Amino acid sequence: MATNNELLRQRLAALSDEQQQFQKKWANDWRRLSELRHVLAAVSGALALGVGLSVGYQLGRR
Repeated sequence: MATNNELLRQRLAALSDEQQQFQKKWANDWRRLSELRHVLAAVSGALALGVGLSVGYQLGRR
């Protein structure tokens, strides 16, 4: 039969493993979000450039 100390050590080890898994998942999710932010910034910049060129062209035709 396991003693209270042994049970506490086992539970602490399990919680430590859960925390490590959570931290890894969180880090991966954060990395993905960071990549998406970079892509979004590039797409937004390209869209702004396209709109600016279109407006400039339309103003130049007048």
